[in-house]
Amino acid sequence: MEERKLIKLGNSSFAIALPKEWIDKSKLKKGDKIFLEHNENGEITVSSKFKKEEEKKIEINLTDKDRDSIKHHLRAAYIKGYNTVIFKGDPKNKRIIEDLLKDYLSFEIMESSPTEVTTKDFFDMKEVKFENLVRRIDNCLREMFDITMTELKREKPNPQSLREMKETDAAVNKFYFLCSRIFSKGIDNPAMLNTLKMSGNRLFNNWWIAFNLESLGDGLKYFLQRTSKTTSKNKQAIYEIITRLQQEYILCMEAFYSEDSEKAFKVAEETRKIRASIENLKEEDPKTLHALEALKLVEKNIYQNSKITFYIKY
Repeated sequence: MEERKLIKLGNSSFAIALPKEWIDKSKLKKGDKIFLEHNENGEITVSSKFKKEEEKKIEINLTDKDRDSIKHHLRAAYIKGYNTVIFKGDPKNKRIIEDLLKDYLSFEIMESSPTEVTTKDFFDMKEVKFENLVRRIDNCLREMFDITMTELKREKPNPQSLREMKETDAAVNKFYFLCSRIFSKGIDNPAMLNTLKMSGNRLFNNWWIAFNLESLGDGLKYFLQRTSKTTSKNKQAIYEIITRLQQEYILCMEAFYSEDSEKAFKVAEETRKIRASIENLKEEDPKTLHALEALKLVEKNIYQNSKITFYIKY
């Protein structure tokens, strides 16, 4: 690391002398433009060229791959920031690809032939605000809680509620996958962090919250699926646990948005009590074991997010 003195120019500007070795290597001369990128950590990157977002392509061979395998390869490519994904191989898989693309925002099929399908992502990272994605996941989860509470009051399961839960969970996944894509591209990229107007630490905290929220959504979905297949003599006790979880979830997100560590700590303490209630109910009514395990997943992720929120201030 080289040290340079800060020089004052006039009443409002400052300057530093750039190393001649870097000037020569960059083939710069007097009057040429240089480009500065700064982030929330107070760091500035100096470049001799304006950096555009890199176009990343990847090819996926479909030979001997089933639907799950194709799904995982596509998900990995999306999260890793590939703009273009080319599938090569058996054309019978085209319908599978079309269906899997529904899990992602702004991914479309551009070209198709008997042996090749080219897909491209059109999402503009410059227009996204990461915190808004977390809020959209949050809104979906509040809706999932409401569906669950309504369904528990019914005498018989409503298939429409299960469909609504599945559709809302799919929306959660879309926003979470986009969060993971941005996180993967931005965590060590000062230019991306500057575009997001976030520090690396803040980006990580928001992504980790989103990670737990996605898992929480799975817990609610699994709970409703399993509850619809069983009857319980302790239905009222389960309803009360869900009510408490919903209340603590809302308090947890309020604490996160306001960075209220004290409120987050209280949520963590309360969710531990709810965990004990779930364990006690499992012993009383073994028939609800699988449904209550799903509730434990909900509780666990509320607890994890409350801890993250508590630690943010330290």
